[in-house]
Amino acid sequence: MLLNLKNWLSKPFDPESLMMRFCQTGSQTDLSRLFNYYGQDLYHYLVSLSNPEIAEDVSQKTWLKVIEKKHLYREQASLKAWLFTIAANTLRDEVRQSSRHISTETAQFDTLLTTCSEPHESILERYNEALMQLPFKQRESFILQQEGFSLAQIAEITSDPQETIKTRLRYAKQHLKFKLGDDHEA
Repeated sequence: MLLNLKNWLSKPFDPESLMMRFCQTGSQTDLSRLFNYYGQDLYHYLVSLSNPEIAEDVSQKTWLKVIEKKHLYREQASLKAWLFTIAANTLRDEVRQSSRHISTETAQFDTLLTTCSEPHESILERYNEALMQLPFKQRESFILQQEGFSLAQIAEITSDPQETIKTRLRYAKQHLKFKLGDDHEA
């Protein structure tokens, strides 16, 4: 009974309204709440496409861009899609500027797996290995879909046509299904 009363009295958390308030006031409290709400999802997305160091760096740069470019946010847009678009573009810029190639991550991951003392890989290790073998664009589209974005939102984030996204997702799922076997759902 007390829990129901507490839920009834508290306002539901609305990230879009919080972002609009942050855009108007620049409140660090609002930014902190947004970071707490989306920070882990954003980092997970970035680390899935790169490595922990790059993901951390790009995540910080993304939040700095949110502060700098808050005036560009439009209420009718999905806040999560807007954040992930900034993160994707920042990651691409980081890779271009630093001459780091994300494809080298696959070789590093393979080396790590071959030096592992366990004789049998876990399902998670097999999944991560198969995911890292995907071409970057397929991996990016697949991870965005796993984050809950629609085809239209993925197309917006990646600046590619929806049909291209559908094709990338189909190939990514086929690859994962092949690598993990028919008994595992991709």
